[in-house]
Amino acid sequence: MTNIALFFVTTFIYFVVWYVFSILSGKPYPGDKKLLKIAALIALLCVPFNICGDVFTVLGNAEGRNVYSVFSLYQKAEIDAFAAVGVYQEAKQNAMTVTGLAFQKAGCDALMLIGVPLYQRAGGDANNLIGLSVYQRADGTASTFFGITGYQKAGKAAGMVAGLTGYQRAGIEAGVLLGVALYQKVGKKMLTAERAFGTLSFLKAPTPQQ
Repeated sequence: MTNIALFFVTTFIYFVVWYVFSILSGKPYPGDKKLLKIAALIALLCVPFNICGDVFTVLGNAEGRNVYSVFSLYQKAEIDAFAAVGVYQEAKQNAMTVTGLAFQKAGCDALMLIGVPLYQRAGGDANNLIGLSVYQRADGTASTFFGITGYQKAGKAAGMVAGLTGYQRAGIEAGVLLGVALYQKVGKKMLTAERAFGTLSFLKAPTPQQ
């Protein structure tokens, strides 16, 4: 029932957006037949095809066991959610977006290859290959390979290969291979270590013997 509602709402919104842009661009009224054809095409692209509980769509928004799409504004999955271009993803296992401006929540891993993850929350690892990571929080590892990170908090390790990171907080270690970390803090309770303006900086949590 949810996917039916999402289908109609998504199709209507995309049709309205297309129609408004068509008017603003100065194009003449296309005629009723062409409007119906365009509406049918948009509807086809937004259909969430359910195959044994797994949902596949081109431009649609959907919920299901696994959800796969080319472009989606909304995905919610009982296992994995995948989008070539994604905005909001929520999955009990893994959430993956190739590119986009994304908000990701995952029970296991959250991954974006190239783009701007506004929010990543993962029970496992939260990773961004290239881009601007605004907020990353993971029970395992939070990492951005190349780019800029605003906030990283990880149960195990927070890291960046090359770039600028604002705040890193990790249970075991935090590091920047080529770049600058404005503030780093590692450890738990009384056994902590911190560093400001760390350049090429790796920080490990102290052990009781230290």
